Parts: sequence; C-alpha cells; structure tokens
Amino acid sequence: MESILKRLKVRRRSDCPLCSKGIYEYLETRGIGVQALCGRNAVQIVPSKDIRLDLSELAERLSRIGKVSYNKYVLSFNDGKYQLIIFPDGRAIIKGTNDFKIAKSVYTRYIGG
Repeated sequence: MESILKRLKVRRRSDCPLCSKGIYEYLETRGIGVQALCGRNAVQIVPSKDIRLDLSELAERLSRIGKVSYNKYVLSFNDGKYQLIIFPDGRAIIKGTNDFKIAKSVYTRYIGG
C-alpha cells in the first residue's frame, strides 16, 4: 500500500484553505452548517435542526420560478443564476457562489429559514 501512495501526485491549490494553510474548515465550523466546496464554486448548507422536506411539494412551488427536476432522493432547481441540489433532510448545495452569505440567502429564499 505504501508504494502506491508514493506514486500519487497531489495537486495543491493556493486558494484552498486545507491545501495552502492546513485549515480543516468543515471540522472547525460544524455547528455553522455552511461549507465551501473546494474548486466547485459551490457552498453546502446543512440545517442546524432535523427537518424533512417534501420534495414533490417543493418541486411544485419552485417550478413556477425556474427549472426543476426531482425524484424521491434529490431535487435540482435552477433559477437562471444559481443551481440548488436539495436533499430530503434539508441539506443543499448552492452552485454559482463561494460566498456563505449569498448561499444562505439563496437557501432561505427558496427553501426557508
């Protein structure tokens, strides 16, 4: 196993907190429930309390605003500027920003607070 690891070339990103500074953002900010996804121009939001979303009802409401597709496991919504990937437990990935405030605002606007 050790010989395999020696052959891997690791690409370090200068703009990634983990790669450049060894900062484990997710582990340090668990209570916040917001995490930038390195190199993805996306933010993941995890609700601070347990919730259960009805994806079919959410899809019906969001379809009046933008493009929606869903199944019982995940809902994808695009408002023309941001794409949201939403899970039944309330987790969401907001694509199109790395800014936590913007991501939280988008989440609140479309999913709720």
